[in-house]
Amino acid sequence: MQARLVKRLGAVVLAAGLFASVAGAASAHPRLHNSWMRFHLVSHGVTVGETVTGPVHLAGRDHNHWVPISGATLSVKVDGVDTGTTLVTDGDGNATVDYTATSDGDHVVKVVFASDGTYRRRVRAQGFSVSAASESSTG
Repeated sequence: MQARLVKRLGAVVLAAGLFASVAGAASAHPRLHNSWMRFHLVSHGVTVGETVTGPVHLAGRDHNHWVPISGATLSVKVDGVDTGTTLVTDGDGNATVDYTATSDGDHVVKVVFASDGTYRRRVRAQGFSVSAASESSTG
């Protein structure tokens, strides 16, 4: 009879220990809140040397509301290559992408929010076409 009680008590202690370790692991890695990004280009066609520009808005989920994420760092990539441009969102979660086109052809500009430990990573991309600069003719 005592052996059964010891076995049951041991099983309960083991289960409690497993539960505590899982709960501890979950609290060590808190769940990230959802984030949302809007990005579009003002113009999708420019010539070499002109600037493509577009507004970015970043928001995060706070309980049942979307709130602007201010002070967030965003990186800008063109055709998969980091441009070295770092954007920081303002108090309303807004920033503006400005990229001067250096080569003709079709390109993709990507805005990346890498996460800040509170909100999830978010990426948005837009395509644009660059035509060669026109030469003026004299006649």
